[in-house]
Amino acid sequence: TQQRNAIGQVAGGTLSLPTQDCISYPSSQPIVVTSSLLLCPTDTAVENLRREGVTEGVYLVGDVMYDALVDSVERARQGSTVLERLGVRPKEYLLATVHRAENTDHITKLGGIMAALNRLACPERVVLFPVHPRTRKQLEKLSFQPSAYLRLIDPVSYLDMVRLESEAQSIVTDSGGIQKEAYWLGVPCITLREETEWVETVASGWNRLVGSATEYIVAAVLSAGPGHSNERPYKRGEASTSIAQRIAAFVRGQQNDIPVSLDVPQETAGTCSTYHVSGRGTV
Repeated sequence: TQQRNAIGQVAGGTLSLPTQDCISYPSSQPIVVTSSLLLCPTDTAVENLRREGVTEGVYLVGDVMYDALVDSVERARQGSTVLERLGVRPKEYLLATVHRAENTDHITKLGGIMAALNRLACPERVVLFPVHPRTRKQLEKLSFQPSAYLRLIDPVSYLDMVRLESEAQSIVTDSGGIQKEAYWLGVPCITLREETEWVETVASGWNRLVGSATEYIVAAVLSAGPGHSNERPYKRGEASTSIAQRIAAFVRGQQNDIPVSLDVPQETAGTCSTYHVSGRGTV
């Protein structure tokens, strides 16, 4: 007989979509429909699945990236010497990362981003840019010349990156993970995308979506400041344990032993699953 393997999805219910498709877009359906366990990081993710008619096997467990950050941030601050090696001081530099194909594979977009970083770089605000291999290859095609205060550096270790993030004045990135880490660390983030699946970071004011246009990137960085909310909807600190318990219970055939609430806070009900650029760079 053919063996049937169960599928479990961590970060279930998180999806970044065009605005007009935020409710009914079916791109996640193959995984969602075939998954026995959908392990969600936030109430919003649970609600996204509910809109698709999926409630069975849905569990709110928290975010494993938060667990990893909690485990690492103090070790990074105490053990990483990356700031000293680079000769920069806390809160006197801007951290930038660009790696998504939607930015790197379009020369016009990448050119707009790099022009913004060049304009932002100055003696009072050095820009540190750990360069992804894909991005470096594309920059060679652009024949890009960084200004004196835009420093293109090699990729760094996880602990070095955590320290760079935690001590940055602000962060410019197209990384989904860094959006969340900046949020948890209390560092303003400017996201080089026109939508994000991590809607809570935008709703709280800690994250702004600007796309790739030079003027909007520069304006967002120059006006960046603390968010207006200190709530941490991803912050549970026990996601790894919760996921392990759910998997173990499923394997034992006792998925229903641990109760789950599908109640969604009122502020998330009826909202889209993603945030988008509004007014070309203002959210």
